[in-house]
Amino acid sequence: DSLSLGGCGYGDNGPRKFRVIDKDLTLGVFCWSKCTDCSGEKVVNVFQNNSKDWKQIMIRRGFIFLHNFVVPIYVMLTLSLFTRLCREPSKRLRYISDSSYWIYVIHVAVIPFAGIIFYSKNINLYVQFFLTAILTTTICFLSYHYLVRKTFIGKFLNGKKFD
Repeated sequence: DSLSLGGCGYGDNGPRKFRVIDKDLTLGVFCWSKCTDCSGEKVVNVFQNNSKDWKQIMIRRGFIFLHNFVVPIYVMLTLSLFTRLCREPSKRLRYISDSSYWIYVIHVAVIPFAGIIFYSKNINLYVQFFLTAILTTTICFLSYHYLVRKTFIGKFLNGKKFD
């Protein structure tokens, strides 16, 4: 018996206790001293041979593990695409580059107001996110173009221009 589970692995004072002998141990996700995972499903000991669906549990945990690599892979893909496709100077990319710091600073103030518009609507969450992102981006670019680009703020953010 490589894993001792008395009452879901709790000791007398609440801490989990494990007894591991000559085996690697991977702990699952537990939510605040409950015998369930964060979805409310009962935690199954995948180390026991009598567990009926240990393969499904291991496949699900594998997908969760692989899901952690989605963002770094997306960032590397985006960087490699821009490196490959945007080698030549472009006025459009220069404009986006010049506006990036202003958008970075101001979007934090714009997002709550853009989100309020769609908050009480009965719209799918992903559609709300997409619409909020489009509205925020539009407001940020317009504010940069009309309020910042050719003012002292634009000069402060981007330095002296030679166009």
